[in-house]
Amino acid sequence: MTESELLSELSPQKISAVKRIFRTEDNQKINTPTLILTVCGTVAPHRIYFGLLSVPTRIFYPRPMICYNCCEYGHTKTKCQKTAVCTNCSGNAHAEGEKCCQASYCKNCRGAHAPVSRKCPLYSKEEKIIKIKVDNGVSFGEARREYEKIHGKDSYAAISGAQDRVERIQKDNQRDIEIKMLKEEIAKLRETNKKQSDDEKDREISNLRKEIAELKKVIAGLSRCQVVLEKQRLDLDISESEGAVSDAEAQNTELDAMEEDEYETCDKKDQKGKKRGKQAETESDNSKSSDKGKRIGNGASSGTTRRGRPTKHRKNDQRK
Repeated sequence: MTESELLSELSPQKISAVKRIFRTEDNQKINTPTLILTVCGTVAPHRIYFGLLSVPTRIFYPRPMICYNCCEYGHTKTKCQKTAVCTNCSGNAHAEGEKCCQASYCKNCRGAHAPVSRKCPLYSKEEKIIKIKVDNGVSFGEARREYEKIHGKDSYAAISGAQDRVERIQKDNQRDIEIKMLKEEIAKLRETNKKQSDDEKDREISNLRKEIAELKKVIAGLSRCQVVLEKQRLDLDISESEGAVSDAEAQNTELDAMEEDEYETCDKKDQKGKKRGKQAETESDNSKSSDKGKRIGNGASSGTTRRGRPTKHRKNDQRK
């Protein structure tokens, strides 16, 4: 049904105007079952009868009027003559289709939100003023003065101080978030550094193991060389000792030969002495007794000489 048909149907119940709420889908307006009714008088009915249906009603409080051109309350865009601003950062308006990349900022309360956001304190204030206006059936000016009587008129300094406190709280929260993020980043860096240090230690250990293995090889080679040198030294000592023994034997042989020569010489002398003794004996028999005694004495001395030669021979046997 159209709005005019609904009005003709509901006019007997003191309804002076009917407005249907629409929703937009794909740039098309679609009717909703919600109707805004204007009632004659100051008392609104709790129910409206539509044919055989009894429909409950409630007081309708319109949304605060905000301009999407200058982002201020109290008028709409169609009647605004101020300079356009961005509905996100409150700065100069961007080109059509351009997306704002700045942080949200409200020009009305200096908060960290868009100027058209419902989180703005001024939006809540406008809602309360509208409620006073509708409930009491007064104008916006009277409703605003009534609101100021109830809540007190906020001075610019009070609003600014409150907003400053809000900003400080927000900054503190932001700092807490940043501190938390930095701590997490530091923990990650420490973990990464620990892994890197562990890897470096592993590399150092592997390098040390390689060096130890190489040193062991060098030491093993030196040990083999030392063994060879010791063996050569022992062989040299043995050869030197054998040479010394052979030299000693040669010397002993020479000494033995010399002693044998001396012995033979002594034997020859003994034999000559014996011959001379025999000749002396024969001569002594023919000579005088005095000369015989002297010659016999000479023979005795020569006999003692023969007794001493075997003594030298025994000494040579002891040397051998």
